[in-house]
Amino acid sequence: MPGAEVTFSGVSYCYDASSSLRKLALDDIDLTVGDEGFTILCGRTGSGKSTLAQHMNALLTPTVGKITFPGGFVLDVPVRRRKDGSLKAPRRQRIRCWKELRKDVGLVFQFPEDQLFRRHVIEDVMVGPLNFGASEDEARRAAAEALAEVGLGESFFERSPFELSGGEKRRVALAGVFAFHPRMLVLDEPTVGLDPLGAKRVVECLRRKVASGVSVVLITHDMDLAYSLADRLIVMEAGKVVLDGKPWEVFQAGEIIHRAGLLPPKAFVYTRYLRSLGLDIDPAVARDAEGLAAELGRCIHG
Repeated sequence: MPGAEVTFSGVSYCYDASSSLRKLALDDIDLTVGDEGFTILCGRTGSGKSTLAQHMNALLTPTVGKITFPGGFVLDVPVRRRKDGSLKAPRRQRIRCWKELRKDVGLVFQFPEDQLFRRHVIEDVMVGPLNFGASEDEARRAAAEALAEVGLGESFFERSPFELSGGEKRRVALAGVFAFHPRMLVLDEPTVGLDPLGAKRVVECLRRKVASGVSVVLITHDMDLAYSLADRLIVMEAGKVVLDGKPWEVFQAGEIIHRAGLLPPKAFVYTRYLRSLGLDIDPAVARDAEGLAAELGRCIHG
C-alpha cells in the first residue's frame, strides 16, 4: 500500500475569521507532506502544528489557499478580504468525498477522550471500519487486530473507554485509526501520558506502519523522540514553517531552534561534541542512545 501526500499551496487559516477576535494560526503555508516515512512537526505551543494537522484530513478548511489531498481531491478557497485588508471568513466549503478523504488520512487527536464515545472499547474501535463500509464481522476483526497492535487484548474489549487510564485511552484512540488502514497517519502527541513501555510499544507500531508504506506525520514536544524518528523535521513558529529538512541539519540552526522554543536533543548534542573532538560519528545513525553507542564503538574499535 503506497503512502500518501497532502500539498498546501498558499494556505492561511484564521480562527474566528468573521469576528474582531480573529487570530491568524497559519500564514501562507506552501508545503507537501507525506511519503517521507516519518515527518515530525514541532514548535512551541501555539505555533500552528495542530491547526496544520487538522487541515490534513479537512477537519479544518483554509480561510484562503489550496490543499490537494490523496486521491486527487482539491480544496481551493479564494481570497476574501475586508476593506481594511484583513482576511474575511470563507464561504462554507462542501466536501462531497469526505469519507474517501478521511479513509486515506487518519487523524489521532492530542486528547484521546475527544475520539472515544461508545460504551465499550471494541465498539469504539469498530466505528472507523463500519463508517467505511466494512460488515459487522469485518469491523470486529479489524478492531481486534488493531487493539492487539497497541497491546490491548480481549480483556479490554467490553470495558468502558471512560474507565481506562489516560495511556490506555490513547492506545484505544490509536487503534481506532489503525483499524481502517489509512494511507497516512497524522498523530498529535501520541506518546503523551504513556509510561516508557507503552510509549515504546506505540513507537514500534508506528515503525511497522512506516515499513509497510504508510506515511506518518507526528506532532511532538519530545525532541529526543523527534530526533530518533524523523526522516524529515519541520519546525513551525507563529503559523509559518521556519525550518524543514533532515533532523541533523535542522538542529544546526541554533538561533532559529532557540527562537522556536526547542531544546536540542541529547543525541544531537553528544554527536556534535564528539565530532568536534575529531570522531567521525555519523549523525544519520547516532540519533538515539543505541545508535550513538554503536557509532562510538565503530570509531574507537574500527
